[in-house]
Amino acid sequence: MLIGSGASAESLVWGSRSRLISRLIWTDRYDDALDSGNVLLSTDSTRLLGHLLLGITYYSISNQYRTDRYFDSATAHLDSAIAIAQTQLSAQGDDADLLFVLGSGYAFRGALRGQQGGWWGAIRDGVRSAASLNKAVAMDSTLYDAYLGLGTYHYWKSAKSKHFTWLPFVKDRREQGIREATTAGRLGNITPMAAQKSLIVIYMNENRLDDARALIDSVLSIWLPDAPGPDAGGGEGVG
Repeated sequence: MLIGSGASAESLVWGSRSRLISRLIWTDRYDDALDSGNVLLSTDSTRLLGHLLLGITYYSISNQYRTDRYFDSATAHLDSAIAIAQTQLSAQGDDADLLFVLGSGYAFRGALRGQQGGWWGAIRDGVRSAASLNKAVAMDSTLYDAYLGLGTYHYWKSAKSKHFTWLPFVKDRREQGIREATTAGRLGNITPMAAQKSLIVIYMNENRLDDARALIDSVLSIWLPDAPGPDAGGGEGVG
């Protein structure tokens, strides 16, 4: 869930630099992702995308290795991305890209808080993320990357409260969440691998083991052989 804003959207968000950094993150090339994120932070005048990418990278390291070591770094960068997006939204009004980055910042910060056991903070950020991403999609329905955040939110909110779906105000949106995450995996510009990894976990939680196995095979055959080489972090399109 990586995005930029304003005049830099074409060159930073949809260009080779953001796609490469996102691929470095989702193929566990964290050192290269951090190097590239710091370069981006120093060259982008808004500092928005750099903070978001670095926050996501540190979150991913914490999640992958189940360590608290990078919690403060991840939180600081995500806090900065959220603050910058809020400031720009206040100055220029609603903008789909800015709402997307705001929702993305909330989503990863909420996931980080949940990982640390801060459930109330995670829930608040999840609600804020969904609200921002819904507004972004309402403004631009082709913002397919936003559907990853919406899909994971709708699925896991329903999965965690499935014993209460008999209540009139608790809806089971697991299938909706799966459809949304699938859309991001098929049509997203910079989130396909993240969406597919999320769907693998969802399928396993649903005991849809054949679907999980098929998606794992797809990820291994399509994404990993095409991962950046050892010099990609500082190579063309990154520096």
